[in-house]
Amino acid sequence: MTTDRRSSILSRAAPAAVLVVILSCCGRVPQADRLLTDAVDASTTLATYYDTLMSVTLDGWENQGVYNALLEIAAPNGEQYEERLLAFRRRAEVAHTLVLVYQRLEILRDPKGLGSVTSAGQALGEAIKGIPNLPGGATVPSDQLGTAAATIANLQRDHDFKRALGALGTITTGLRTIFEAEERTYTSVQADRADTATSLLKALAKRKLTNPGSLLPSLHLGLTIDAPTDDAGKAAGLAIAVISAERQKLAWTCATVQTRLLLNALDTITTAINKGATVSLLDLENATSHATACLTEHDALAKAKP
Repeated sequence: MTTDRRSSILSRAAPAAVLVVILSCCGRVPQADRLLTDAVDASTTLATYYDTLMSVTLDGWENQGVYNALLEIAAPNGEQYEERLLAFRRRAEVAHTLVLVYQRLEILRDPKGLGSVTSAGQALGEAIKGIPNLPGGATVPSDQLGTAAATIANLQRDHDFKRALGALGTITTGLRTIFEAEERTYTSVQADRADTATSLLKALAKRKLTNPGSLLPSLHLGLTIDAPTDDAGKAAGLAIAVISAERQKLAWTCATVQTRLLLNALDTITTAINKGATVSLLDLENATSHATACLTEHDALAKAKP
């Protein structure tokens, strides 16, 4: 490919709306670097989502245990929580390792960087081996994903970049399929946690172990409100707690939907590239941005103090 021809192609590429990734014997053009940057961001968000899902599961387990103790009934089934935690932890590990793979592909053009790509591919293969099925969720295609990771570990040169994206496309498709099959479970984990937290607060207030009226000073009214201890104040505080729990559920639903869209966009992009088609990165960038914002909002609500 001549320098003039390459310059002509680059000049016709839209800088934001439509990005063309050209992969050939001539090597990669700068758009490929932007693709990798976006893929790193998307994978980081996916990893954050699963990390948060682990925290939500732990909080829900803890809340349910205390609530059961107050009601003097049997402790919750810890096995179910443990199975979910393991499944979410392994999925988070794959996502974190995927970040590493995309980062290492950025230096694939450098012969000295090939060893780093190989080690990242090997790490991804090990992470994939550890993915268990989530009870009631999808059957994890470990063999298919593992074969794709092995392809990455055996790359030889920069001309293998398209081959690497093909393997990553297989992995992204697998992760998307898993996410879509388990999405209802992901949202129910947060819903259960929020509902249990609300019930627990009511139980604590009834036994005078906490004063939900202390939540009233958190209202943004432009004036100071003392924390009341009467029944009316406690009822108002409980209302705030219920609304806060609902806001957390909404933020989590938003994060879940946007993360699914993120995976769909990444999968669509890698499939299109492997067919030599023109691709747009806007859907991926928007979904990543929105998912990150919703995760940030959820985190802020979960950590909010009156």
